[in-house]
Amino acid sequence: MRCSNRSLKLMRILSLMIVLTCLGVVIAAIFVKNNLTSTKLAHQKMEELARDYYENDFYQRFTRDHVSVGQEENLGQYFEKYTQMGFSPVKLRKLLDYSEKNNKDILKYFSHDKFACDTNGSYALIKPKAPFSAKDYEITFALSCKEN
Repeated sequence: MRCSNRSLKLMRILSLMIVLTCLGVVIAAIFVKNNLTSTKLAHQKMEELARDYYENDFYQRFTRDHVSVGQEENLGQYFEKYTQMGFSPVKLRKLLDYSEKNNKDILKYFSHDKFACDTNGSYALIKPKAPFSAKDYEITFALSCKEN
């Protein structure tokens, strides 16, 4: 069977595309593996947990317990003293266990056979910012983790 010049050129282009695709997959795999460490993943999950905790639980409880009826427009007087020092630090243990939905499924990001975080030593510190809505805050984290 004889190959024409055209089909030979098509086979070379196809082979080159396959080699380039494989090379791209290998480079992407190396890049993802180097940039997605257990510590980074734990930090991302800690941020997700802390944001969910503040926006969907703590903020509602704080305003319900401290803000007088009719004073919802003047939240500054209630939140102002916490803008510098923040609220009490929230331990990772509490973030994993604060709601009915129970975030125990996220525990795998903080504790597995090669990585472990101290749930009592890791915490989030939340500082509200003006105009003091549920989305106006900044969070700092302290993760106490070690690679096994």
